[in-house]
Amino acid sequence: MFEAGLNIVLGTDDPAMFATTMGHCWRTLFAASRWHLTEARRLSLAGIQASWLPEPRKCELSCEFEATLAALEAAIDPADRELDLAIERPPPQWRWATR
Repeated sequence: MFEAGLNIVLGTDDPAMFATTMGHCWRTLFAASRWHLTEARRLSLAGIQASWLPEPRKCELSCEFEATLAALEAAIDPADRELDLAIERPPPQWRWATR
């Protein structure tokens, strides 16, 4: 669907229940799909477009994101451009509030 042009937005869907994080969502998706920086950029910008913000604010945020992403990409050492997404990370240890 993404390849056909559909915008998708990642979410954690109840992180306390499933002990997941946004980082885990991104790593899982990118490891399974073998996506890279181009897809990460598009996915990041899709969140802005999916928001309820007025169009002028969406445009402002998109420009800010584009500039920030370009600066980050320029700062990445070429040797570090391939992410090792195969690394398994332990799930977060949630601390339940008790009264």
